[in-house]
Parts: sequence; structure tokens; C-alpha cells
Amino acid sequence: PRVFQAIRASGGRIVNYLTDDPWNPIHRRRCFLRNLRDYDHIFSTKEALRPRLEAAGTPSTSWLPFAYDPELHHPIDVIEPEPADVLFVGTGATERLPWLEALADLPGLRRRIHGNSWEGLSTPGWEKGPAVVGKDYCRAIGSARIVLGLLRQANGDLSTDRSYEIGAIGACGLYQDSLEHRQLLADYPEAGFFSSPEQLKERVQQILNNPDLQQHLRQRGAKALASAKHTYAARLRSILDWE
Repeated sequence: PRVFQAIRASGGRIVNYLTDDPWNPIHRRRCFLRNLRDYDHIFSTKEALRPRLEAAGTPSTSWLPFAYDPELHHPIDVIEPEPADVLFVGTGATERLPWLEALADLPGLRRRIHGNSWEGLSTPGWEKGPAVVGKDYCRAIGSARIVLGLLRQANGDLSTDRSYEIGAIGACGLYQDSLEHRQLLADYPEAGFFSSPEQLKERVQQILNNPDLQQHLRQRGAKALASAKHTYAARLRSILDWE
């Protein structure tokens, strides 16, 4: 509270760019929830979360989606020596296991996961690697034949930061079907979306058996994300321009 008071005393305004659900048990902090009423405005990456934020006392909210940073997320010339056929980059969670299990019995594929918190989770058929950042991140994603764009149901996601970064890096993205993914990738082929584990398996087989389709998905994803409106610079401008 002293920080909020000091900012207001100096004539400042207080906003929050909220990329998670503060009621999700893995993120929940009582002090943050108590402070919701003290913000002037909260920009949430989840449209569905706005009514709950406002019911908790937040004076004003709006939707502001994820984005990418062109200095960090871009195509890279260096190729992974043993690229993944199917790659997923993200934090370990039990809700993600059915998607990974759907691909576990496909023969002859290199399946790889990069991210934290996978140690206690069973993922047969998948190689586990550490979190990747910087050029290693771009190289892993750009080299993979397919990169999965999974959502986090516990967080109420309809898109994630990965939704933007896959296309910005020029990778072949296969995305869990959602309204925000459809809007972001408006001209993306139907083969680039899936809505069930069974359909995910079908899509992976279809894409891996069709190099031209892989290339087409790379091109369409890169084109969709080429606009500066999808960058964090644009998000910062939206925040600074808020009235």
C-alpha cells in the first residue's frame, strides 16, 4: 500500500499488464488480490477474466493480448544438428499430458520437450530438455518440423506468448483451436489447427508426410506475425496511451 500511495502522491497512475490468472492456484497471492482495487487499470491477456477482475474491485479493465519481441524472436540461420520432428516448449502440467500421449506411439519420430517442471511427469516417447532462451530458443523452434501451440486451460488461455513467437521465428506451428488463434492466424490453413488429441495425431501425420504443407504453414505463420502491431512495443504504446 505504501508504494501505491507514493505513486499517487507523485501524480502517477498505476496499471498492470496481467498475463496470468491470479486465481489460478499456482499463481494465487492474497496480497495481489487485495491490491486489485488499487490499480487504475488492468490490461489482461484473457478477455474472460475481466468480469472477475472487476467484481474483485478493479476500477477499469481491457483486453491486451500477448506479443513478441523482434530482437528476441526471429528466424535464425543456425540449424539444430538433430532437430525435433515434433517440439513443445512450455512449463510442465498434467493437463498437457493427453496431448503429448496422443503422439507417443507414432513410429520413428523425434519428440522433444523444452521447459521447466517436467521432472515428475511421465512423458513416454518424449525427450526432455531444459528451458531454452535466446538463440537456443530460436534455433530449437525454427529447426523443428512441427512446433505445438498448446493452451493452458488452468490459466484460461485462448492464446499464449508462444502463439506469437512460433510465427515470428518462422516455424511450422500446429495450434490448439481457439478464437484468438483463429483471429491471429486469419489465413492459416485448416491443417494448422486441432481440437482433440485424436485430431492432433492426424494433423501431425498429415504435416510430416507433406513437406510442401510444412513450408506453407511456415510462410503463412511468418506473414501473419510480420506486422508491428503484434510486438511488445505496440503493447507498451497501448499502455502508455491509456486514458
